[in-house]
Amino acid sequence: MAALGNVLWHIPFLGFLNALVSALLGLVFFASLVGAPLATGLMALARFFLAPFGHRLINARDLGGAIGAHPLWRVWGWLVMVIWLPVGVILAFATAVQCVLLCLTVVGVPAALALAKAIPALFNPVGKKCVPTAMADELLREKTRSALRRKPGTGDPRP
Repeated sequence: MAALGNVLWHIPFLGFLNALVSALLGLVFFASLVGAPLATGLMALARFFLAPFGHRLINARDLGGAIGAHPLWRVWGWLVMVIWLPVGVILAFATAVQCVLLCLTVVGVPAALALAKAIPALFNPVGKKCVPTAMADELLREKTRSALRRKPGTGDPRP
């Protein structure tokens, strides 16, 4: 079903244009070297736009590892994100308008819902990763389990 959604996303609704714009913006920021934290997030956003059905955007720190672990990288990411915010607001507004226009047709409603998942990442693409939906669901389950384990009296009753 996800494959059919992705095909419909690209053929009648021109979803590849969203991916192209995100990838070009990412390349511009990669070329500047100053916007590297932003560029990695924009490339993840472009990957999401290539296959929005069956994928989600998550924070890279939820994956663990050393992705953006250095404090200077995080501070630089926040500074770049503040500079990006006005552009992000414009892109998020344009995406919201695109979602409303897609909802005007019955066939466009699933595409609009998939596109709406990207709006928070447009405000702040720094530190985002595109992962399959199953991985995102499992990460959320694990995060919830660990939060429950930390809370006294709500441990997992299973061994």
